[in-house]
Amino acid sequence: MFTDWLYKVNYINMIGFIFGSLMMFFGWNAPLMGALLLAAGVLLIISKLNGRPFIYFMTYFVHLCLIGLLIFELLSIEWLSINPILFVVCIAALISLIAVIIRSNTSTLSLFWLALHILILAYGFIGEGTFWSTVWSPGSVQVVFKTFYSILIAFFLIGVFLDRFQNELRREYRDRN
Repeated sequence: MFTDWLYKVNYINMIGFIFGSLMMFFGWNAPLMGALLLAAGVLLIISKLNGRPFIYFMTYFVHLCLIGLLIFELLSIEWLSINPILFVVCIAALISLIAVIIRSNTSTLSLFWLALHILILAYGFIGEGTFWSTVWSPGSVQVVFKTFYSILIAFFLIGVFLDRFQNELRREYRDRN
């Protein structure tokens, strides 16, 4: 029911991932974040086409590492005695494993990234400075996460609902036939 719509959302997201990774590579000299953005977009498309658990794990892992690294700059964690990047990677691996175990689809990530891309573009237009100096800058990403976290969480939860609803529709369809 929602599958065709989510495919279109993923292709829109892919445009956002490509644009964001180009801005990270060339505009902000952040090649690791640019590569992660591009890999996240490609994995999101692959996970929709090939629903194997390993692909889902890798998709969630890369996305959660990327989101964790974007959010991590907002937090000042002094009690953390290990390397912050190692902490983000371990948490991302744990959550990815849980997502695969409960057989979660990637609809949650699709809607989250759609909202994030729209908010970053909107902030690029209305933020301080020109569009090119603001869009996908580390400062604008932090402002979007800090200011609009409730919208991002809402889109994530809507994605969880759509994922569960779609799974129940498939299960009901299989049981009838």
